[in-house]
Amino acid sequence: MIFFVAVLLLWFLIFPSQSGWLGRNVQMGFYIVFGRVVSYIFPVIVGWLGIKLILHKKAKPSEKGNYHLLPDVLFIWALCTFFYLIATQSNFGGCIGKYTAAGIEKIIGNFGVWIVSFGTILITGLIITGVPMHAVIDRISGIIKPTRKRNGNIAAAAQP
Repeated sequence: MIFFVAVLLLWFLIFPSQSGWLGRNVQMGFYIVFGRVVSYIFPVIVGWLGIKLILHKKAKPSEKGNYHLLPDVLFIWALCTFFYLIATQSNFGGCIGKYTAAGIEKIIGNFGVWIVSFGTILITGLIITGVPMHAVIDRISGIIKPTRKRNGNIAAAAQP
């Protein structure tokens, strides 16, 4: 059910003229609340949540409704804040990004808002997708760590 609601929301956002009165108002409301960019990401996240609920084989029937929305909500919040900081005049982050960025900026400054929103996007993105943090750190350290080239003479001398 959640997956189909996400598809319907995405249809309203992409084709508002073919969705009638409801589609135009949903698009306008999403633009105001989430901004122009995150409005299209929101249905994708809701669809991802629906797919996780459909394919979640470990959940018992009594626990099926016990999914954690906090990482999803924090991810959307951080995206709104991040996109508001990228283009403050273009309404990329909507009201959520505008007012949370202003509130956090009073406490930790503009650079702090960038750090908090980017860090929240990274951490909640890993939690939502289920990628373990150590896998990301191992991958990054493998890319950054310099590789030593073997000297041909040393390798030839080591062979009997």
